[in-house]
Amino acid sequence: MISRAQRAWVVVLLVLLAVPGVVGFDAWPLTGWRLFSLARDSTQSEWALDAETPGGVRRVDLEELPLAFRNAAWPLDEARHASPARRSAICRALLDGVRDAMPDATGLAVVRLHREMTVEGIVDTPEPWTECR
Repeated sequence: MISRAQRAWVVVLLVLLAVPGVVGFDAWPLTGWRLFSLARDSTQSEWALDAETPGGVRRVDLEELPLAFRNAAWPLDEARHASPARRSAICRALLDGVRDAMPDATGLAVVRLHREMTVEGIVDTPEPWTECR
């Protein structure tokens, strides 16, 4: 026989898992709906950071940045249509993280990179989003 406490535990657990999915917020580690709900096709878009250094422009992988900046793609997605002032503030914050990894960085360009898989290979089409110094 199932006790009342066991039933209550099951109900609480189902609510914790179902409500974030229905309402649309991520309460990680209980949910990770965003990881599995994105459509996949031949064209993918991702964020790229191009750091300006005295030696030229260098693409910076988010994994090279300090831990606090490694998931920057999610906040960038939410701010994709932000005002120019908000974009500038985001760029300056990211530049601080880039300077931790690359102290000689003098500027940063945040780019929306559209990557298309074709028979010939992968074609990258960059779309400038904002830049700062």
